[in-house]
Amino acid sequence: MTQEFTIQLEKLGQVAPLLKEHGLDAWLIFVRETTLTPDPALDLVVGLSMTWLSAFIFTPDGQRIAIVGRYDVDSVRAMGGFSEIIGYDQDIKPHLSEVFMRFSPATIALNFSENDPASDGLSHGLWRLLNIALAETPYKHTLVSAEKLIGALRGRKTDSEIDRMRVAIQTTEEIVKQLSGRLRLGLNEVEVSEMVQTLMAEHQVTPAWPHCPNITAGPYSPIGHAMPSPEHRIEPGTLLHLDLGVVQGEYVSDLQRVWYFPKMGEPSVPAPVQKAFDAVRGAILAAPACSNPGCRAGRWTPPREPSSPTKAIQNISMRWGTTWGARCTMAPGCWGRAGSATAKPRKVWLKWAISLRWNWGLRCRTMALLAWKKMCWSPQMGWSGSQRRRFS
Repeated sequence: MTQEFTIQLEKLGQVAPLLKEHGLDAWLIFVRETTLTPDPALDLVVGLSMTWLSAFIFTPDGQRIAIVGRYDVDSVRAMGGFSEIIGYDQDIKPHLSEVFMRFSPATIALNFSENDPASDGLSHGLWRLLNIALAETPYKHTLVSAEKLIGALRGRKTDSEIDRMRVAIQTTEEIVKQLSGRLRLGLNEVEVSEMVQTLMAEHQVTPAWPHCPNITAGPYSPIGHAMPSPEHRIEPGTLLHLDLGVVQGEYVSDLQRVWYFPKMGEPSVPAPVQKAFDAVRGAILAAPACSNPGCRAGRWTPPREPSSPTKAIQNISMRWGTTWGARCTMAPGCWGRAGSATAKPRKVWLKWAISLRWNWGLRCRTMALLAWKKMCWSPQMGWSGSQRRRFS
């Protein structure tokens, strides 16, 4: 099957304006044997596996130069995104120096970062090799982090990226809907996980991360990223929490949903649980009011007006703003500059959690599109996605 590079070509079109925006003279992706040591940025803008030492250089005026081993030249040419392709047989260093000498960059951005794993693809060994290659040039002292550049490039979704993520989200919501009709008392976490895996196979999608889905059944199940356990079952008077994402069209979803299973004869959800759920849902729905390009991601205090469902809730844990795309949880800390003319749509998740008595934890997560000065796709969440689930 012929590989297509629609996303990579769209992302390449964003690189030059972002270099100008961040005041960078060049961006260098320096890789080798990427099946063993992949650089996340290479997948984003090239979409190929490289064998020999390879350099991909981008400039603010739109130049895209690839320096690759002889046997990688044809693949890069077929990809169609580079204005110049230089093949070599012996040593990449002379070609690298020659290219930089053409435009004498004052800053060369490299893929290293202490904060963002998506911007940290340059290995220590390649860092040393690059310094050796540039040792006798003035460019050894121009190397800076590409963290902000890559963060903006990943965060500002193209139309094709948004379309793919919409499809992945719709599939995930359909899986949740189908799962809700199959849940029953007595099922353990492993059995619920197997149901989800079966539904994924029916929809021809794959899990978004290892051990997906993460399941918390009842008050004694570990909260977080633990594997499903046969010891924890759905029992009357407890919550079931599901953290689920799929990969579809090379892009991911990541949603969290929760069910309550009433005790026999219980007429409604217990007041503390309903109160917590209303607070979580209310906080998520309140987020769009303060979510614009330029907002800083992280923790957020929701409004606590008298009518706000979060007003009387203590110790509510909230996190928002992590961007999503071809992977889960690979995001910069900031969405972009406020008022920037180049601000583009970003896909973000909104997550809130509340700890209740008896070790109950109630968490929800949804995904939203931050576009220009408004939040699109405001979540409409209820028990089990629509109404609370009841079992007799």
